[in-house]
Amino acid sequence: MVVRLTDATLLSLSRNPEARKKLPVLNSLMSVKRRGCGKCGRRNNVSRQLVAVRNAVVASPSTLKIIKQLLRATRLIVYVKTGSGTKRVEV
Repeated sequence: MVVRLTDATLLSLSRNPEARKKLPVLNSLMSVKRRGCGKCGRRNNVSRQLVAVRNAVVASPSTLKIIKQLLRATRLIVYVKTGSGTKRVEV
């Protein structure tokens, strides 16, 4: 099964204590300060943190393996922001 690793998927995994135990990088999503209105402050903080987590996930093969096991996926599709746009990474 192919799974696209979206913001919603990462946030869902961060709410799962078992996933947070196996993937400490998800703990940073739980500690994001939610300041400001929903349009500006909260989205920007969470959005920046999600980009950081997504980059960390793609950089670590062991983390990708654990996420595949948790989601019961054979392949993951991750969209990573780069300086010139968005890059699709299939693992």
